[in-house]
Amino acid sequence: ITKKDKKLLADLGIEDVNDSVEKLTAQYDKVVMLILESVHRDYINYYNRNIPEAATTFLNSLIIRYPHIDKFYSSAVPTTQGLNAIFRSHIIMDKNLSGKNTPSIFRCAQQNGARGIFLNASTQYYADELREYPEQFGMQEYYAREYLDTQGYIGASGWGYHNDVIYDEAIKLLDKYRNEKVFLVAKTLDMHQPYPYVGCEWEELPKTVQAKGSITVNGMYWVDMTLRNFFNKVEQLGLMDERTLYVITSDHNPHSGGEYLDLVPNTGDKFSIAPIPLIFVSKNLLPLNNLRNNVFASQIDLAPTLLHLLGIEKPSLFMGRNLLEPRDKTYALGYFGGNFYFWSDSVDFIGELNKKEYDNDYVKALNKYILNNYALWHK
Repeated sequence: ITKKDKKLLADLGIEDVNDSVEKLTAQYDKVVMLILESVHRDYINYYNRNIPEAATTFLNSLIIRYPHIDKFYSSAVPTTQGLNAIFRSHIIMDKNLSGKNTPSIFRCAQQNGARGIFLNASTQYYADELREYPEQFGMQEYYAREYLDTQGYIGASGWGYHNDVIYDEAIKLLDKYRNEKVFLVAKTLDMHQPYPYVGCEWEELPKTVQAKGSITVNGMYWVDMTLRNFFNKVEQLGLMDERTLYVITSDHNPHSGGEYLDLVPNTGDKFSIAPIPLIFVSKNLLPLNNLRNNVFASQIDLAPTLLHLLGIEKPSLFMGRNLLEPRDKTYALGYFGGNFYFWSDSVDFIGELNKKEYDNDYVKALNKYILNNYALWHK
């Protein structure tokens, strides 16, 4: 990367800016991530009036009440690649290369005394996740459908268990380890394409949801209802406290096709990389005072931000930035299918990775930046 490249990248907001040199102090002892499956930001009524208000009443209330980011994008698709962006702050994952020695938010949290737990709705044998995820992402405790079977749950689909079961088990684990440091991720399943699961009868759906005639909207009503039930139980059990942070996001945006194209109004939000939700929920919001909801950000920025809140220095190999550190220029960065995606206040573009010639110097510089970070990661 030349001096000219660095200047171009700085114009885009990508530059070597050190995070605060002040000694980090843990603001939370527990971070709980609820990762929804294939949920677009615009599946929430707050952002999209094509979605009936009754479908996402609870999510609306969380966005209104708590810190969130409105222009938060997937950094990679599909699920494993999206999780890689969240956990390891990188946009390209090469599953053929070992991840044993790579930094991740799980490894960082565990090295600092936290219990690292990944709770997965699907079978542990899908895509060899039982071996792949702990090796790549470093969680010490990996639980999936087979574990949930042993806990007495029933009613799993061919894919795995539904949101209500995952949330119930997450609450049991949080209650069990309420006096320990915990980094817990609950990965749900029910919005998986092509057709989301709806865990309630037709008669139970609000009239406006019924009238929409969309199975995606019906599925979002179920997502909303199970989230409401989860937070109600968390409150009742005293698991919503000053030292616990809940994060609601998605593994990636939906794949293009079907109702997705009709429900999302803006053409620019229907690409292979698109906006997803990001909401922070806690009784203690003071540590999030510097979070601005109008910045551009993407999944690679989550791990640096959460590590800061846990009082842990981010690894130098992370590509993302701490969203609590003010920046004059912000951006979102994603990768899928050989193309990289860039969004900011001043410019948006899609570039083909590792193309021999580029007409745009900014696209060329960003291509080199991505390849350089990939090379450093696997050095």
